[in-house]
Amino acid sequence: MVKIRVFIPHLELKEIFEDVVKKLPQYETIQIEQQYVFGTPDDLAKYGDADVLVARGMTYEVLKNLFPNKHVIEVHVSSFDIFDALVECRKQNAGKIALCLHNRKFKSMEELEELCGASITIYDTPNEASTEAAVHQAMEDGADIFVGAGTMCGICDRLGLKRVHIHTNEEAVEVAMKEALNAARTIRQERAKSDIIEAMLNHSEEGVLAISDRGRILAINNQAYRIFQISTVDSLVGTPAAELEQADDWENLLHENQARERILKIKGKDYYVQYKHLSEEAAETGALVFIRNTDRIMEEERKIRKGLAEKGLTAKYSFSDILGRSKAIRENIHMAQRYSRVNSNVLIVGETGTGKELFAHSIHQASSRSDQPFVALNCAALPENLLESELFGYEAGAFSGAAKGGKIGLFELAHRGTIFLDEIGEIPITLQAKLLRVLQEKEIRRIGSTSVHPIDVRVVSATNINIEEKIREDLSHSDDMLMGTITIGSGETCVLSGVAKLAASFRKENPKVMFEVCSGIADDIKDKIENGTVDIGLLKEPVDISKYEFVRLGQKEKWGVIMRKDCPLAEKEYITPKDLAGQPLIFAKRESVRNEIENWFGDCYDNIKIVASCDLIYNTESLVTGGVGLALCIDSDMYCDDLCFKPLSPMLETGTVIVWRKNRTVSPSVNSFIKHIKKCLECIV
Repeated sequence: MVKIRVFIPHLELKEIFEDVVKKLPQYETIQIEQQYVFGTPDDLAKYGDADVLVARGMTYEVLKNLFPNKHVIEVHVSSFDIFDALVECRKQNAGKIALCLHNRKFKSMEELEELCGASITIYDTPNEASTEAAVHQAMEDGADIFVGAGTMCGICDRLGLKRVHIHTNEEAVEVAMKEALNAARTIRQERAKSDIIEAMLNHSEEGVLAISDRGRILAINNQAYRIFQISTVDSLVGTPAAELEQADDWENLLHENQARERILKIKGKDYYVQYKHLSEEAAETGALVFIRNTDRIMEEERKIRKGLAEKGLTAKYSFSDILGRSKAIRENIHMAQRYSRVNSNVLIVGETGTGKELFAHSIHQASSRSDQPFVALNCAALPENLLESELFGYEAGAFSGAAKGGKIGLFELAHRGTIFLDEIGEIPITLQAKLLRVLQEKEIRRIGSTSVHPIDVRVVSATNINIEEKIREDLSHSDDMLMGTITIGSGETCVLSGVAKLAASFRKENPKVMFEVCSGIADDIKDKIENGTVDIGLLKEPVDISKYEFVRLGQKEKWGVIMRKDCPLAEKEYITPKDLAGQPLIFAKRESVRNEIENWFGDCYDNIKIVASCDLIYNTESLVTGGVGLALCIDSDMYCDDLCFKPLSPMLETGTVIVWRKNRTVSPSVNSFIKHIKKCLECIV
């Protein structure tokens, strides 16, 4: 249970909070508690056991200092609230007003004074002591009336001074409570993730320890307890890790200042132990220790080797199989043997039939990876679409005819070993960009997948053409004129019309530049950006922008429900999570979008019924019209006459970003268009 505690200093505000809370989505896992309290830091310190704290004014400042590690949400006092209070002063014919606020400035004080018909002096009041001092100073300055929050009003009442209380409006309370609710949902999700991680660790066959920089145990899983023959009843958190095993090798492992691995005997059994430093970005400094039974490792390795042998993923030849006594052959063998001893990628150039594949097999056999997989592929033997699926694999349902369970790619099969790409010069230019990512980032992404897989592969390539000469020839045909085609990837979105205006204004200055729009779902667009077939993409948030350069568009699109006009819900102005409980629903396929929708549903998500998923609005409409269900999607104004769109409550909006790949050389026309986009958007802002 996640608890939100609201601090309310007066009864009027209490009623506002109660009205707002009634309108908010109700979650079984989130409790909202209203606390009527107004006092000193000592008084407020008693109420810090909640996960999220909501307060205004001085109470907020006190709570923020008392609980720096808590989510403390401020109920902001708006300029309109202050203006209402000043209007009240005008009604009382005040000549000189003392405005007691914390860190607040007004640009047009003269205009404000003219509207109120009085002189206004602002006094900074960050705490109770400064508020007391400000009131006395204002008295000396000849103030007729005082304007401020609860603390100031209490002082004025004690001194018998005229005062006006700055009241908080319902809108400010609603904003603060929505922010608190979002914080509570985040806490709930993080706790759920933590529980999952703990369950995963405790079901792992590896013993795992997290150790602080002082050598004390931060966390330990159940398997580690069993390895060290200690009951899980005895909590080891906080105890020195060195005390787990009374052996010199164990202590030396913990005290060396570098990552390491070795075989250690623990309680009479051999274990493979890895010691890895935590990154500087981690919450704790120190290290992780992984402990695996060596007998189990050898058994797993035996099964893997047997499987690889059955698949034929092994090198067949060695340097002794290369026949020839000429000086050139001997020199090439000697050079290849030297290169075998390092992990660098290798390119073998030679005419057809000169034995390039023999050298590739031999380099692997003589390398430190010889006991790992060797995977070979002739790049000229397959068309582009099949070549990509062979190299990178694909997820289930990625395309028509895809295997039911998906397929692992050759790069993944070659993990820790060598992949031999014969006729590398025949790989299409679009696929070369994706191959470059593998070489640079050491990771691949299957077709149709949103996640990446890290790999450790040595690439040995072969070609019968002079690649350097071909590159020089291609570059010699370029010129300095701004021309060519800029490809934009986009899904079905109204935002594209704004980008179209940017493209039109760009072409006025660059008439030889053409634009090509490539439609597809977000994952398709990301894939096309990765492989270089799309220069710029329009992606709906949330987006992992770590891979991209981007600019954010100001326009936002509202989420709602598309339904038939004869649906009973069509009579409602807004659709709430409870309205959709038990209804057949059509969702988008995109995982990040589903996460956003799950957060909107809250606890009601467990009661929803998903009957279909769809990518394109046109196809979604067909499903809704046919009576399959109701569709949650963005309002596109594209639905047919038999359908209607009803917005969600609470409101759910999605922004859009224009993205392009980081650290990638682009054409001059694309580079100029990106600068044009940034300039135009800066002008709008």
